[in-house]
Amino acid sequence: MNNYETLWKPLNTSGILNHSPETRHNLAMTTFKRAEKIPHFTDKLKELFTIKDTSLQRDIWPLHLENPLWLAAGMLKKSYGLRLREALGPGYLVIGGLTANAQPGNQKPRIFKFPNEQSIVNGMGLPGDGIDAEIMRLEKRKQKNMMPTVPLIANLCTSVNNTTLEGKIDEFKSLM
Repeated sequence: MNNYETLWKPLNTSGILNHSPETRHNLAMTTFKRAEKIPHFTDKLKELFTIKDTSLQRDIWPLHLENPLWLAAGMLKKSYGLRLREALGPGYLVIGGLTANAQPGNQKPRIFKFPNEQSIVNGMGLPGDGIDAEIMRLEKRKQKNMMPTVPLIANLCTSVNNTTLEGKIDEFKSLM
């Protein structure tokens, strides 16, 4: 069986691909969050997807990476499912964009599919709960021993309503 038969055909017949890209993204986030709690599931995925090859290792500043691959911040708006995402084999994870305060992002629709180009445009506009809520989520993960073992990098951003250079500089200082 090929990938189409095992993965995409069931998804097509389930009707899930008829939903908007954002609905599918939210479903993926919820699935990642729940699936990482299944005992040994992430360990098995890690066995399948992790490539051990010393030629891929990188040392960047104080970080040692097993490989230079990552999942970009756009996929990790919140720190849900970090260990499951780690099991997909990246050398590090990036969460964000984290802002000083919660903000809703752009109005929907804000994710656009272009099937002919096989592409998606993300116009979400940095929705999030703010850095304090994210720190609380990470602290809870740490207490439950659910933190990833690969480096976790935060993508810090200024709030959308912060329009002056001075305001942006002050906000970045407050995030540090």
